[in-house]
Amino acid sequence: MNGATERVMIDNTHVVVLRGTGREMIPVPEMEAFADRLGFRFVAHERGDANRSARVERPFFFIENNFLAGRAVRQLGRLNRQARQWCDKVNATYKKHLRAVPRELFAIEWPHLKPLPAWIPEVYRLHQRTVDVEGYVSVNSIRYSGSDLLESGGAWKFARPGTKSISNSTRVTSLRTDRGADTTASPDHAG
Repeated sequence: MNGATERVMIDNTHVVVLRGTGREMIPVPEMEAFADRLGFRFVAHERGDANRSARVERPFFFIENNFLAGRAVRQLGRLNRQARQWCDKVNATYKKHLRAVPRELFAIEWPHLKPLPAWIPEVYRLHQRTVDVEGYVSVNSIRYSGSDLLESGGAWKFARPGTKSISNSTRVTSLRTDRGADTTASPDHAG
């Protein structure tokens, strides 16, 4: 698609929703950051709004019962190619409820999509923690030296299990944690 809409309608799924429904919905921080990065916002339909709920759920039902039914998945690449061909065929046919051909509607809407960024950074989870009196920060039962954070006001980014990056405006330091260790200290930690 090479673009994103301004709003993405969701069905109050807890993957996206932290709390609330409809207009009162507050997304989980990671999904809100994802939406901000790609230039859209999540909008949840109101609870009990059968028309909106059906609009979100119906395409999944259609695909499950018309494309996936009876297929054995052996190779994901092959399944993706078949799905693309099937979608192209289905979206090229006239739909009574739309009073149009979906492919033609998309051609009209495509110029109005917001362009996607050229580069999307690696996914990470932001942990907000306080440095304790001994100068350590605890994340997932592992204590990390907080001396670099105290000096720089930076933030740690956990990109992959077992690694962390301390980032600030001047430098990024990567430290590897040992699976069995419960404390990881930078060499200059005085605590």
